[in-house]
Amino acid sequence: MGLIEKLDQGKDLVLIGFAMDGFPIYYSKSGQYKPSYRISETPRTGDICTMQTPHTRMQKSFSNTQPDGTFVSDWEYEAGLGQLDECNGTTIDGNYCYLVTDEYPYVGRCLKGVFTEQNRPGGPNGPPGGHRHQGPPPGGHPHPHHH
Repeated sequence: MGLIEKLDQGKDLVLIGFAMDGFPIYYSKSGQYKPSYRISETPRTGDICTMQTPHTRMQKSFSNTQPDGTFVSDWEYEAGLGQLDECNGTTIDGNYCYLVTDEYPYVGRCLKGVFTEQNRPGGPNGPPGGHRHQGPPPGGHPHPHHH
């Protein structure tokens, strides 16, 4: 919230950064853009989880338990439920962008644009070498408009 306050220029949409594919990331102060995720009604499936602390080792199965939003897998995308797509993005004034929301998924977990990841010399902390370019956004506009 401190970042949003610092970057706030009085408009509803606050530009807070850019995704790896070059598209902008905004926060809407009014919260008018709603994600299209909801908690699944299908009981969970899966293996037994093991939790270990220095003194205890617990095993718990979540199989056949009801999703409550605790796990990413508890959520499912439903197109058209909100205004945002599966990457928490939308087109505003003809330009594709992502939104950070107060509801799940908060920050999108996928990218719609195109980018190429380059190996960074010297390992993960070496100088960045990624090449980013705005690829075709959803809706098929091959060349996003720049202002």
